[in-house]
Amino acid sequence: NYAADSGYFIFNGVDNPPLRALANGVEGGNGVYRYGASGFPTESFNGANYWVDVVFSTSASTASGGTVSVPNVVGQPQATATSMLVAAGLIAGTISQASSNTMPAGSVISQSPAADSNVEAGSAVDLVVSSGPALATLTVSRTGNGSGTVTSTPAGIDCGATCSADYNHNTSVTLTAAASTGSTFSGWSGACTGTGSCVVTMDAAKNVTANFTLNQYTLTILKVGSGTVASSPSGINCGSVCVATFNHNTVVNLTAVGATGWTFAGWQGDLSGAASPQALTMDGNKTVTATFSDLIFADGFESGNFSAWSSSTTDGGDLSVTAAAALVGAQGMRAQLDDNDSIYVTDTTPNAETHYWASFHFDPNSISMSNGNAHYIFYGYSGSSTVVLRIEFRRSSNNYQIRAQLRNNSTTWTTSNWFTISDAPHQIAIDWQAATSSGAANGFLTLWIDGNQVANLTGVANGNRRIDSVQLGAVAGVDSGTRGTYYFDAFESRRNLPQ
Repeated sequence: NYAADSGYFIFNGVDNPPLRALANGVEGGNGVYRYGASGFPTESFNGANYWVDVVFSTSASTASGGTVSVPNVVGQPQATATSMLVAAGLIAGTISQASSNTMPAGSVISQSPAADSNVEAGSAVDLVVSSGPALATLTVSRTGNGSGTVTSTPAGIDCGATCSADYNHNTSVTLTAAASTGSTFSGWSGACTGTGSCVVTMDAAKNVTANFTLNQYTLTILKVGSGTVASSPSGINCGSVCVATFNHNTVVNLTAVGATGWTFAGWQGDLSGAASPQALTMDGNKTVTATFSDLIFADGFESGNFSAWSSSTTDGGDLSVTAAAALVGAQGMRAQLDDNDSIYVTDTTPNAETHYWASFHFDPNSISMSNGNAHYIFYGYSGSSTVVLRIEFRRSSNNYQIRAQLRNNSTTWTTSNWFTISDAPHQIAIDWQAATSSGAANGFLTLWIDGNQVANLTGVANGNRRIDSVQLGAVAGVDSGTRGTYYFDAFESRRNLPQ
C-alpha cells in the first residue's frame, strides 16, 4: 500500500524497492504506476489522501537482492535512459559527454555495463552522452611564386594571418581567393578544384590549397640606328631577340652598345635619358626604344659663338655668329666677304672616316658676284692637308650654282654638274664613301639639294682616302669679284646616311 497527497506525482516519484511510483512524464501518461489500459489515480485527483494497491513479483527475495538485466539505452535521450535504468532496478552512474557526428546531442552514445548484461539490482550503469557533432578544422595553404589572400564565409579564415579555423559539423564554408597586385590566382587543389569560389561542407577536417602565380609582362625593345641591347637578367639580346617576358616587379637592367661607327644616344618610351646600363622595373608590359647615333659633329650656332668647333678663322670678325644669319633656330653663321681672305670654321672630330655624310643650310643672301666667279664653301681633308671632298659655289648667267667633287687616290677629281639654286636658304647634303680597298673603284659621292638627290658620282678609286677634318665657310678661292655677306646654319655630320 502507498498513500500520497493530491497532485504529489506531478513533480515527484517514489523509489521504495520493489515498489516504484513514477513522477509525471517519466512513465505513463499521468505519472503513476499503471496497470492495464488505464491508470489511477490521475494527476488531477483532488482527494486529500488515496491508497493504491499494487501487485508485483520479484525473481529474488529482498534479502538476497537478486540480479536484473541491463536494458539497452543507447540512442535514448539521457532522461529516458535514466528512467529505463530505474525501471529495471538500476541507477544511472557516471554521466560523461563525447562528441558524435551521428548521435544527436543529449542522446546516449554508449553504456557500461552493456545491454543484456546481468547485474545485481541497484547497480549503476555508466552512460556516455552525445555533446553533438565534433568541430571540423578547415586548413588553407598558399603555394606558388605569387601572393594573395584567402577569406571565408562564415568568418574564420583570413589567410594571410589566419589560415586555420574550426567549424560546426556540416557547416558550408565558402572560400574566396584574392591575388595581390602583380599576381594571379591560378586555382584550388585539395578539397576544391578550379578557379572560382571554393565551397566545402565541413563533415570532416578539410585541407584546401590556393595557388598564386606572379604575373609575367612583356618587354619589347625597338631600335633606331645600329647597335645592340642586352638585358640582365637574360632574355633580351637585340640584335636577334628583342622581346622577352619577365616576372612582376623584376628589375631589368638594359645595356645599349652602338655598332661600329655608331654611339648610343638615349632611351625613349618606358625609359628616358642616356645612361647605359639603366634599370627598368617590370610592373606591366613595357616598350623601350634605343636610339643609336652615327653623329660625328653637329652645331646650329645656338651657343652664339664658335666654341663647338675645333677652330675658327674669322679675319677680324668677318666670320661671326648672329641672329640675322639664322636659317634654323635663333642663330646662324655670318660670312662677310670684304676682301679675298678665307674665313671658315674647322671640325677635326672625324677620325679616318671611310663613310662621311654632312648637311648644312646655306643662303646666298644676294651676295654680289661677277658672272664666272667661283670659290669653295666646304672642304673635306684626308690627313691634315689633302683635300679629297669639296663643294663649289659660283655665279653664272646671273644665277647662283653649286657642284660637288671628290678626289681619287691620285690627283684626279670627279665633278658633278652645276646646279642652280635660288637666292634663298637651301639645305645642302653630301654622302661620301671611300672605295672598299686601295685597288677598288667603288668610291662615290652623292649630292642633295633641299632633300632632292641631284648628283651621284660613282666608280671612283679612292680607297686610300679618309675624312679627318672638314671646313665650312668661304674656305678658298674668293676673289675681288665677290663681295657681300652670306649665311650658314645647322651643320651636322654622320658616319652613315641618316635613316
